Amino acid sequence: MKPLTILIVDDLPINLKLLRAQLEGEGHTVVEAHNGVEALAVLDGQKVDVIVSDILMPIMDGYRLCHEVRKSKRFRRLPFIAYTSTYVSPSDEKLSLDLGADRYLRKPATVDELSRTIEEAQVSPGRRPTAVFDQTDVLKEYNAGLVAKLEKKNVELSDAVSQLGLQTIALETAAEAIMITDAEGVMLWVNPSFTTTTGYAAEEAIGKTPRILKSDTHTEAFYRTFWKTIQAGETWRSEFVNRHKDGHIYYGEHTVTPVRDAAGTVTHFVGIMHDVTERKQAEVRLRETHAQLRELLDHSPAVLYALSLEGDTITPRLVSENIHRMLGFQVQETLNFDWWHGQLHPDDRERVEASIQETLAQGVCRTEYRMRHKDGGYRWVDDASRLVRAEKGRPAELVGVWIDITERKLAQDELRESERRFREMLDNLELVSMMLDREARVIYCNDYFLRLTGWQREEVIGADWFELFTPPEIVDEMRKAFATLISDKAEVRHGTNEILTRSGQKRLLQWNNSLIYSASGEVIGTASIAEDVT
Repeated sequence: MKPLTILIVDDLPINLKLLRAQLEGEGHTVVEAHNGVEALAVLDGQKVDVIVSDILMPIMDGYRLCHEVRKSKRFRRLPFIAYTSTYVSPSDEKLSLDLGADRYLRKPATVDELSRTIEEAQVSPGRRPTAVFDQTDVLKEYNAGLVAKLEKKNVELSDAVSQLGLQTIALETAAEAIMITDAEGVMLWVNPSFTTTTGYAAEEAIGKTPRILKSDTHTEAFYRTFWKTIQAGETWRSEFVNRHKDGHIYYGEHTVTPVRDAAGTVTHFVGIMHDVTERKQAEVRLRETHAQLRELLDHSPAVLYALSLEGDTITPRLVSENIHRMLGFQVQETLNFDWWHGQLHPDDRERVEASIQETLAQGVCRTEYRMRHKDGGYRWVDDASRLVRAEKGRPAELVGVWIDITERKLAQDELRESERRFREMLDNLELVSMMLDREARVIYCNDYFLRLTGWQREEVIGADWFELFTPPEIVDEMRKAFATLISDKAEVRHGTNEILTRSGQKRLLQWNNSLIYSASGEVIGTASIAEDVT
């Protein structure tokens, strides 16, 4: 296929970035727009050969953009591909094609799928619309669908964001350089440690292959074996000698893992590169001490240690070299008990001493505490220790593993602070904020609601909403409305009704309700915001 000028329309920068990398890697020229309005402006000022458009976008979505393109005399023959991860039902695909899209493609697509779809759209461009685009009929139906999709998507995202956030933090803050490539080896994503290790910024690496790191040290046979292994779907583990952007040589232990799609085809590779330059330089003098740990250290950032036991005397015998990465000290500095005890946070020493006694008594122990970094700060470690016995069961050694959990602790603190600020915001909001479980029992209310109704929090939490707050004459009506809402079949989730205060006064509230879902997608309650419009 000859090089084309392709207009990508998508409101998410990461989608634009990935599509640009894929298409420019195939030799095409890419122009971008964030919504349908911007896309039409680009078409007015620049000649393009193909449009690849998302559907769910602000200002003007992909359905309307397709309609505008097909009704234009200038652009009606322009190939149009709908590319979506939200509108994936058969009816969504049918509407895209009925409005004049030449092809419909679900995200994410491989480079081969995308190229094939573009080539097919080029063969018969300008599909004639078979549906009449009517803003008052067609859009009304699909806007209602959009609202429903967005509401469900938001609930799903709320459960996924926390997990995704932790995964993103883990990747972004990993000490190892990590890169993700497509099946041809073109880099699609790298983490900050990749830049630290190689000297290449993300924008310099994405769209290129790892050949930019070649040092010309390895033979062509080495690289052929490497590619043959990973293209066969097998994991590759080996040491590479690479060249930094500034020209110096560094050593990295690489693990390259193929990623397969549902059909078993290799679609991407994930490479993890651990810089072992310092270890290579020091391994001559440390070989005997560290031989028993080398296999573990090849793939782990954890610190391993061993403490010899002689009567009541505890002597550090071995500490793995990544103690320097974790706490800034060289191995030689750590091989005495005064250092060991001196780096403990004063508030944690009693707990650590108790954990040693537990290990001696129970054989194993796991605890968390703070160790002082050489720069004066403290790092949280997860310490898993085990007792090793000599002949006749005599305690001989304590062996253990430290894992740096500082980022996790900080994330937990940030999460608690975020939850505190969110709850504080709701408590001070001059609107009613409520949560009910499936049985309409109150599981949360803010301070404004208590002030409005005159009840105490301990009287409200766990109470039946309809028994305590609903006027008797509308209880049956409200119970039916709640049952419809909790069944996820309500067409309208807002309305106005009266409630009773503690004194028996009636207040008229205007409600906006939403559903609370479990991680498995089950409705477990409702969350509501209301304004007193009495």
